Amino acid sequence: MAMPSQAVDLAWHECILHTRLYQHFCRPSLGRFLHHIPSEAMRAQASIRRAWRLACAREGIDSKRSNRLQLLFALDAELGIVCGFRYQLHCRPGDGA
Repeated sequence: MAMPSQAVDLAWHECILHTRLYQHFCRPSLGRFLHHIPSEAMRAQASIRRAWRLACAREGIDSKRSNRLQLLFALDAELGIVCGFRYQLHCRPGDGA
């Protein structure tokens, strides 16, 4: 699944460098060991849609009628991450978003 936040992605990469701690974190937190897949190896469009649906489900939001960005999609902008990802609701191809 794509990671829609640069801040979370950087933290995640730092965590996976400490393999034993990461392994101990994964099982109770995620239910299984989560392998890292570089973004270049994923189909980006489908992967970001999946991240959107899962983030909506986690926050109890209708993924097709959301009136706000989920935390994972809003985090970089809220933290003012300079090279962070920026999203907006209801963007269409050609919107430049």
